[in-house]
Amino acid sequence: AKQAASSFLKSEGLSAKQIEGAKINSGPIGGPSAGMVFALGLIEKATGENLTGGKNVAGTGTLSDSGQVGAIGGISSKMIAARRDGASFFLAPEANCAQVLSSPVPSGLRVIPVSSLLGALSALKDISSGRLSLLPYCKA
Repeated sequence: AKQAASSFLKSEGLSAKQIEGAKINSGPIGGPSAGMVFALGLIEKATGENLTGGKNVAGTGTLSDSGQVGAIGGISSKMIAARRDGASFFLAPEANCAQVLSSPVPSGLRVIPVSSLLGALSALKDISSGRLSLLPYCKA
């Protein structure tokens, strides 16, 4: 997550110094499925920008050093937990769309498929500015 966030910041002409020594305390989270969300948090810390615009957004997805978001397991239970905890939007790996479409999506949760860190950032900009019609959705 740190490598992908650092690469993004540098590509935007921004300093990655603020996140070089960053430590992520993930508590009981195990496995790589929070990589995308960790990277988004690091970018938010480095830029000082509120990426969600105050909206309650959750997400999941592995993240390669090059910024590609990969599939995860247990998407159905992650969507349920996100909605239970108040999320209205859920960034999910595009590679998990088949599972999303075959699972009951909790009422009030909008699932937004992303395939890259840039795609996740773009979705967050649309969410924070209220441009919800621009958001992608999983297709059969």
